[in-house]
Amino acid sequence: GTAIARLRSMGLEIGMLTGDRQASAERIAEQLGIRPDEITFEATPESKLNTITNAGANTAMVGDGINDAAALARADLGIAMAGGTGTAIEAANLVVPPDRVGAVPDAIHLSRRTLTTIRQNLFLAFVYNSIAIPAAAFGLLGTSGPLIAAGAMACSDISVIGNAVRLKNSLSRERRRRDAGKSS
Repeated sequence: GTAIARLRSMGLEIGMLTGDRQASAERIAEQLGIRPDEITFEATPESKLNTITNAGANTAMVGDGINDAAALARADLGIAMAGGTGTAIEAANLVVPPDRVGAVPDAIHLSRRTLTTIRQNLFLAFVYNSIAIPAAAFGLLGTSGPLIAAGAMACSDISVIGNAVRLKNSLSRERRRRDAGKSS
């Protein structure tokens, strides 16, 4: 239930695709915090694949069985549980431990933060290098132009490394807070 609540808090839509019968699917969904209208039960491998195909962009699928393999491969992000079949694991982009379903929202959060940092780093590198290097090349910085351009490149490298370290430290703080919250 906690993993589903975290995924919802991240703005993600949740759905359950299962080959199980309705009663079993509803019982499991209730334990997980999934609403009855979000359940598709008695799903075949083909219907799972069709659901993922028709879901649009930015679709993730979590599965563990051979019946999930095609949908895992088709999803933008296929996540297999490590205790699942080899076929599901091979079809997935990401494998999480079977006893750590909470790793799914963790992985999505980490990927979002990493992508943001990559975009910031590209912007920083572009700003430093697109200003100083052309200015030096056109002689607008005088005889010190090459040194200023080299300094700008060094500043670019330092800002990119600093931004990556900031992300690492921020994620470590989040993990410590979350772990402290679990133990209390």
